[in-house]
Amino acid sequence: MAILEIRLLGALEVLCRGEETYIPAGKQRALLASLALNAGRTVAVDEIARHLWGPAHPPSARVTVRGHVKRLRKLLDGPGAQWPSVIAGRDGGYQLRPHHCIVDVERFRQRIAEASRAGTPEEESRLLDEALALWRGEPLGGVESSALNSLAVPELEEGMRNAAHRRIALALKQGGALDFLPRLRALLASDPLQERFWAQLVDTLHEAGRRAEALQAYDACVRVLRAELGTGPGAELRELRHRVLANRGRLSATGPPGIRGSATGPVRATGKDRPGERPGRLLGPGGQLWARSSDLAVLDRRLPPAGGAGQVVVVDGPAGVGKTALAAHWARLRGERFADGVLHADLKGYAAAEPVEPGAALGSLLRDLGVPPVEIPGDLRARSAMFRTLLWRRQMLVVLDNARDAGQVRPLLPGRGATVLVTCRSRMRDLVIREGAVRHTLHPLPLPTAADVLTGLTRGWLRRGAAYRLAMLLGGVPFALHAVADTVTHYAGHDRAEPGDALRTALARVRSSLSWSCDALGLGARDLFRRLPYAPGRTIRVEDGAALAGLPLEPAHLLLDELAEKHLLEDRGLGRYRMPHYPLPPCRWAPVG
Repeated sequence: MAILEIRLLGALEVLCRGEETYIPAGKQRALLASLALNAGRTVAVDEIARHLWGPAHPPSARVTVRGHVKRLRKLLDGPGAQWPSVIAGRDGGYQLRPHHCIVDVERFRQRIAEASRAGTPEEESRLLDEALALWRGEPLGGVESSALNSLAVPELEEGMRNAAHRRIALALKQGGALDFLPRLRALLASDPLQERFWAQLVDTLHEAGRRAEALQAYDACVRVLRAELGTGPGAELRELRHRVLANRGRLSATGPPGIRGSATGPVRATGKDRPGERPGRLLGPGGQLWARSSDLAVLDRRLPPAGGAGQVVVVDGPAGVGKTALAAHWARLRGERFADGVLHADLKGYAAAEPVEPGAALGSLLRDLGVPPVEIPGDLRARSAMFRTLLWRRQMLVVLDNARDAGQVRPLLPGRGATVLVTCRSRMRDLVIREGAVRHTLHPLPLPTAADVLTGLTRGWLRRGAAYRLAMLLGGVPFALHAVADTVTHYAGHDRAEPGDALRTALARVRSSLSWSCDALGLGARDLFRRLPYAPGRTIRVEDGAALAGLPLEPAHLLLDELAEKHLLEDRGLGRYRMPHYPLPPCRWAPVG
């Protein structure tokens, strides 16, 4: 039975055995929040110190943390408690005993996870309602910790916004979206740059017959975006405005009325209109997939169940980590979820050839959908509108492989239509912020697994110790492992082969492929990247980057962030970055000195 209930999704509240317990402001609240946000995990004393004092914590922090824990235990356990404390000390840190306490943050995450696996839209709506009901205001209210507020609060708020967006999308599909009008207005008041909520607001007002208010909402969105970002609304909002002006109702399951047979010409039937046919291009093998069961499970949770509304999922990670293989493998495993077929486009964002233009990619996708080449419009906007029309409400998966950036992907998004799986070397933050995409970062293989892969690929020619050392040198990157194994097995057949020759040849292949990541950098970031080997260690602070680049702190921070965006550095938070363990490419065209 739980003794303690901690509520962080609003002002901090603590209930001990059903009665509210006052926690003094300051370090006591920050300590409790630090433990509660990591419920079920031991939080190291050094990590607690960073949460309480920031990165520059005092030398006596470890002793002071123990004192704060002792006082907090007295408050939570009560005087003369006969049972074990709710705060357990273990492994150089502290942990809230999971069976003794309930944390609303964990309950929220559990409900969201359950909703993603729900079998029906009704069950998903119920679970999302339960999750959103846990929110009482701004999270961590009354907790004085700049570290926690900068690290935890944005993640929690983004989770809430994603849940709210999904719940309103279900309401728009099922009816009853007008009930969420106050929530929509509150969400936009707190973050007016969330274009996806403006679209839902316009759609909700229009479906309720409040056409004038829908147009006013659109105009308000335009003013905000132009004032804050210097840009206009995206394709989905513009299309909504045209629909409101034409006074057309909700788009049907087979596409928006009035668009088929329009100026672009008649559209050939696809998918459900031709029984037994599933349009789309067959995905290639995408390379071998090793030890990725947990990543496949993440895609299962983040992509919608059969019949669910579409979602955009971005799989990002460093070059050669296996993003294409993961996407292709998942699409083949779960292809039956998508009754209308699977589409695939290689956007060549990082390749020897030039990246594919969005218009060319749309032309290829439209041909895969069965549109005759003579009926495909030449204008990018018209192609994008035709693509969205054909995919509206269809159960299709669109795999956009090797994307360069959000600008290349955005015209290919089908609005509220099909599910989209994007692979890329950058984190696509603009796509996450503006289009509501969810992101999953793919990491290199653990070293023991990478060593096993090398041993298997070389058919035992490499002994376990040598394979482990090579895996460590290559950072567990699957492409690098495969390149080295291929070269090693080739040289193994030569009597006078030197292991060093094999390694040099393989690393040259790997670095040549990885160098395309550098091509996407600006000149300033390339120059800084060339100078990173002169840093005092693998961990690089903003101050180190500024000294290497000869720049003030703020522009140096932006350059380091650009490198982390392309996974050429690992962002450790609090202005710290770390050079990865995999073989980095030479950055061409970036002079030093």
